[in-house]
Parts: sequence; C-alpha cells; structure tokens
Amino acid sequence: MAKCPHCGELVRQGQERCFACGQLLSARRSAGRRQPINPLIFVVAGAVVLIAIVGILLAIPKRGKEIQTRAKRAEMDRIQDSVRQANREQRTAVSGDKETDRLNNELADLEARFDLVQKQTLGASPTQEQQRLVAQIKTEFAGLHQMVQGLVFVPKEKKAAAADSVRAGTRQVRTLISDLTRAPKK
Repeated sequence: MAKCPHCGELVRQGQERCFACGQLLSARRSAGRRQPINPLIFVVAGAVVLIAIVGILLAIPKRGKEIQTRAKRAEMDRIQDSVRQANREQRTAVSGDKETDRLNNELADLEARFDLVQKQTLGASPTQEQQRLVAQIKTEFAGLHQMVQGLVFVPKEKKAAAADSVRAGTRQVRTLISDLTRAPKK
C-alpha cells in the first residue's frame, strides 16, 4: 500500500483524497496532467539555430576566398621563380664566360632580394615615393642586364672596365633597395 505524501497515512490504490488530511493525492493526480510548454523556448531555440546557420554560411565563402588568394599567390610565386630561373639560364647560356656568369648570378641574387623587399615593404597601395623607387630599380635592372649581355661582345682588354661599371650599377641598385626599405609607408 502507498502512503499519503502530505501526512503519511496509508491510502488504497485508486483513492483520490486522503481520508486523514483531506488532501488530493498528487501522485495519482499529477500522472494524468501535463504542464503547458512555454512557446518562448521554441522561439529562442529557433533563433539560435538560425544565427548558427547564417554564421556558417557567411564563414564558408570567406574561407574559400582566403584559400583561393593563397593559391593564387603561391602560383604567382612559382611563375616568378620559373621566369627568373629561365632568365638566369638564358643569360648563362648566352654568356659562356666566367665573368659574365658571375655578374648574371649577382644580378639574379639582387633581383631575388628586390622581390623579397617588395613583398615585405609594399602594401596594397604603395606610396608615391615607393612607386618611384620601384620604377627606378626596375630601370636600373634593365640597363644592367643589357650591359651584362653586351659583355660577350666586348674585347678582353676592355672587359674588366665594363664589368666594373656593371658592379657600380649593382651597388647603385643595392642603395636604391635600401632606400625602398626606409621609404615612408602609409
């Protein structure tokens, strides 16, 4: 037999009220009755799910763009390296002489340093001073490459003087690269 939850008196199965205290027997009564569900719970849960879905949908394209941008940069770096290597091999094949090879390698190393400095110092929108220095450095590189390629046709007695002028040009380019690293940034 069960007991009354209020007074502890013994009660029979199916009894609705306690004969001792007169209270309703809650065990029998509460089993058949349900509490109403608050609709606010569903509204809040739905809003949380909606916010999570929107957040995920907004994050996916942004992540995809970052991956695409990295892939494009990596591809551009590979292309630049391939072009630089091809230019180095072409200049070496044309020259055939140790002094010209040495100068070609120095220029290639200097170009690699310039590319690295460009990546590190130039932002999305370089200043006018930076743009001017980059243009000047590229012009100097073009002139130096022509001078080195012309060394093949210079007589041996004049080759040392021509090589010295190329080295002076590389010193000038090094100075310009240093100026680029110190140029004011935005």
